[in-house]
Amino acid sequence: EDIERQWQIKVYPNPVADKVFIRFDKPGSSQTYVEILMLTGGKVFSRNLKALVEGELVTIDVASLKTGLYFLHIFSPMQKTNRVFKIIKQ
Repeated sequence: EDIERQWQIKVYPNPVADKVFIRFDKPGSSQTYVEILMLTGGKVFSRNLKALVEGELVTIDVASLKTGLYFLHIFSPMQKTNRVFKIIKQ
């Protein structure tokens, strides 16, 4: 089965005011990276997540971001998995 389809991720709330939560219901087995990008492509946040476990909840503080639309990019180069979520910062 395709690893991409097995990778189950939930991002909430959306729109977000101060904290965004990422729940990994079926995480990959290798390093996972999380980035928040502006529409122009500029990176405003980056974190390397190691050894995620099923059901793990990752919290990202976005209170300092300006109001607007951002892309939340979650990827694992070793597993060749990639997800992009649009998030609205209130």
